Amino acid sequence: MTKKNPLVSIIIPCYNSAKTLNSTLKTVLAQSYTNLEIIVVSDGSTDETVKIAKSIKDPRIQVIEKKNGGVSTARNAGLDVAKGQFVMFVDSDDRIAETMVEKMLNRIVSHPKSLIVCGKQIGKRKISVHKDTTVTKKLPKHIVTSILKSGHLYSPCNKIFNLQLIKDNNIRFVKKVEFGEDLIFNLEYLKYIDSITYLKECLYYYDMTEEGSSHRTKSDYKYRVLMLEQLRSYLGDEIKKPDIAIKYNLIRLRWQISTKRAKLKQGKKK
Repeated sequence: MTKKNPLVSIIIPCYNSAKTLNSTLKTVLAQSYTNLEIIVVSDGSTDETVKIAKSIKDPRIQVIEKKNGGVSTARNAGLDVAKGQFVMFVDSDDRIAETMVEKMLNRIVSHPKSLIVCGKQIGKRKISVHKDTTVTKKLPKHIVTSILKSGHLYSPCNKIFNLQLIKDNNIRFVKKVEFGEDLIFNLEYLKYIDSITYLKECLYYYDMTEEGSSHRTKSDYKYRVLMLEQLRSYLGDEIKKPDIAIKYNLIRLRWQISTKRAKLKQGKKK
């Protein structure tokens, strides 16, 4: 591993992903940037997920098997063994553009203290910024605005992270959190960076199937509380500023409404 050719770790958490994993791995193995380690973590899968991962004869692939504990524990298991200078997360039912790693890596190398975020596509819907840009000023205000309006900062999957920063500060995905663990992790990481760099291009493709680890169904109030606590922790004294306080309270209100809607839907299904 050199500064010009740093190792990038890609962590793929899996749970009964036999139907989709092969397609996901094809897009990871086809990357234009090749100095990768690909860590497939089977979170107690009972189908042929492990067999499929091990059947692909590529020395960059490492397969970890663990008891079922949820996507957070699977991602943490990947972080425990990752050796790269940088790390990315890909869900086992999604796909990535052939140039994603190369383009994301180029940006983090030139902006080492920045969180790099690319556009993403959910089905046919593209979610992206209007132009490539780096936000350095008034970062807390930008983050609450993004959470309130765009959702660019929720997932870890359309981002590249400095792995040493994660390890030095013991940043982990919270165990037994079934909703919002992504945002909680990202907010903790954001405490240690000084900017956010956006790529307009959509390089990550969500398929949103029932398989894999990206499918979410539970929007429980207790998880929203954890998300709010982490957001407040990130903001610190910035929350005393009126413009930030207003947006924080709007986020809280929106999340309260969303949990009530989720409960109503669950009630109708019974």
